[in-house]
Amino acid sequence: MYDKSTVLMILGSLIKKPSLFLEDKYSITEQDFVERFHTIIFGAIKNLYLGGVKTITALEIDKYLSSYAVQKKIFDDNNGIQYVDNLIKFAKVENFDFHYNILKKYTSVNKDLTFVAV
Repeated sequence: MYDKSTVLMILGSLIKKPSLFLEDKYSITEQDFVERFHTIIFGAIKNLYLGGVKTITALEIDKYLSSYAVQKKIFDDNNGIQYVDNLIKFAKVENFDFHYNILKKYTSVNKDLTFVAV
């Protein structure tokens, strides 16, 4: 189970306000994302911010990923620059809590489904 619109809002909000990574009430990891493309964007955002980048853009993510051939190809194959530009355009940081709670519910359900399937 996966809600793409929630993921879009989460990723876009993290790009717009990456300091959300430092807030104790949020715990977002790569395991919260089902699609590899989303995991790559999430990892790039997090690493750029923790590496000192204050303003994250699609071009910053593209440049960061250029050091990782496999991830860069996935990013490019999914029109990553345009995708990230759209994340920035449509995300509403003020609704982050709402989407965060949905994301965590899906993560919990997916964990339960994985446990049952094994």
